Amino acid sequence: MKRKKLKALQLSSLELNSHAQALYSLLMKPIINCSPSWKNAGTEIQQLADCLLSYRDYLTEQKQTAQSNQNLEHPVRTIEKDATIEHRMHNPFGVKAKYAMLDLALKEASGPSPVIFDEFIHIEKPFSTNDERYRYFQHLQLSVPIDIIRFSPGGSTISTTCILQVEENRTQDEILTQGAQFLQRVRSQLKEFHTRIQRRLFKEKLKNVASVLPAVADLLYKELTLDASVAAHPITQDRLRLIFLGQTGLIPDLRSLNPGRPSGTFDVFFEALSGIVENVTVADERPICLNLFPSMT
Repeated sequence: MKRKKLKALQLSSLELNSHAQALYSLLMKPIINCSPSWKNAGTEIQQLADCLLSYRDYLTEQKQTAQSNQNLEHPVRTIEKDATIEHRMHNPFGVKAKYAMLDLALKEASGPSPVIFDEFIHIEKPFSTNDERYRYFQHLQLSVPIDIIRFSPGGSTISTTCILQVEENRTQDEILTQGAQFLQRVRSQLKEFHTRIQRRLFKEKLKNVASVLPAVADLLYKELTLDASVAAHPITQDRLRLIFLGQTGLIPDLRSLNPGRPSGTFDVFFEALSGIVENVTVADERPICLNLFPSMT
C-alpha cells in the first residue's frame, strides 16, 4: 500500500514560541552538563531554540507590517518612489541574436514611442527560470542607446519593463530630465496594487450614490477605477452617479477616463456580447402569439 505524503504543518508564532520555551526548559536540566556529549547537544539545542525565536519575531514583524500596509490610503509601492530608470549605451559590435527581436521592435516603434517588453513577443521562447530572465536584462544592449524603466507593484508579480530609444550623447542633466518625462509618459502602462482601505473607502463612497451589492462594487472598482487618483476623480464620480440612475451608455466613457486600464484586450469579446444582448432584446420585444390549437395548424 502506498502511504499518503503528509504535508508539513506550518508553525504559527505562538507555536514557535511554545517549542522554543520547551527547549529552553530542557537546557535547565542537570543532565546537560554531565558529559561532553551532552554539552555539545545542549549547544545545538540552544541554537535551535534561538532559531525558533528569531523566526517567531520575524513572523510577528511581518504581520504588523502587513496590517499597517492594509490600512494605507495609497498603494504600498508607488510609481513615484519605486520605479527605477537606467541608461544603456548601444553595442558597437552588433546585437546578439537573443536581442534581435526586441531591437527590431524598438526600431519599428513610431517616433519616441516606448516598447513594453513582453517575453511572448520580443524573444523566441519565454523565460523558463528567473535567473534566465535576470541574465537577459543584465546584459541587455541593443543597436541604439536606450533608457529602461522598471516597476514592480509587489508580491510575486513580474516587473514591468519599458524601453525607449534615446539620443546618443546626452548630458547628465538631460538624462535625469528626460528620464522623468519618460516615466510620466509610460505611467498608464504601470499598475499599482491597492490596499484594503482603498477599496473600503471606494465602496463607502458608492453607498452615498446608490445601494450596491459588494460584488458589484468590487467589479466597478476593478474595471473602472484601477488607480487611486481616478477613484477620487470628480468626473468619474459624476459618471458613476449617472450610471446608477440608469444611463448605462456612459460605461465606455467612464472606461476611457482611466488611462491605467488595459485597452483593446477584450474588445472582440464585448462586441460579440453586445450583438447577442441586442438580439435577445429584439426577440423579447416581438409580440408573442401562443398556438393554443396545434392540431389545426
